[in-house]
Amino acid sequence: MIIGEQLRNAGHQHQLSQEQIAEILGVSRQTISNWETSKSYPDIERVMRLAEIYHLSLDELLRGDQQMVKTWMAETNVVRAGKWLGLLLALNVALAVALTFFLSRCRG
Repeated sequence: MIIGEQLRNAGHQHQLSQEQIAEILGVSRQTISNWETSKSYPDIERVMRLAEIYHLSLDELLRGDQQMVKTWMAETNVVRAGKWLGLLLALNVALAVALTFFLSRCRG
């Protein structure tokens, strides 16, 4: 079962409306609807909070939703790549400044 189905079923079992869950999590009702229809996925922090609200383990909530796992992995890889690019850019700037300083000292 995919997480959207799990969330929809858990909401019905706990008699919580999309509006109520949205208020608890600080998101819009449309966001909850998108999660329940698998148009988008909650971030890991909200998944953990949803598991608490619905009294489910993360395993119960996530089991079988390979697409969501793939989405999280892709997002994690993008963040990781962005951090590396930022580090390389900072290193490049530091080297350019050092080289400029060194060349100005040699000419002076």
